[in-house]
Amino acid sequence: MAGALLRKTAAGPDVTPDAVNWANITATTQGANANQTISGIHSSITLGITYSDGLYQIEYRINSGTYIGAGSGGTFSVSNGQTVNFRAIWNGVDVVSHDDVTVTNQSAPGTPTLDTFAVQLTG
Repeated sequence: MAGALLRKTAAGPDVTPDAVNWANITATTQGANANQTISGIHSSITLGITYSDGLYQIEYRINSGTYIGAGSGGTFSVSNGQTVNFRAIWNGVDVVSHDDVTVTNQSAPGTPTLDTFAVQLTG
């Protein structure tokens, strides 16, 4: 179009990662699932985690580093290319016959669920 003025609009950072699928954790006193790679984002995002706190502890680990405890409602940040996995540790008292751990994207509108995995600790 002759004389048309094109306007460039800036797109916001992509905060929606590609799909992840953490495996269920079934163990006697503690167990972990495999790493999942966070990809498809252009900035750091905050992940949230919810579960039935008190019966057991959930810990997360980034890039196979040190496990860090995460209470239900806790959050942590990840960047593109980092790996994340989770470990469940029995509290020594209550048997966890079944619980669901939900991981959400706190950086995206509506805090969508990224994945849900089950935990079963038989003690």
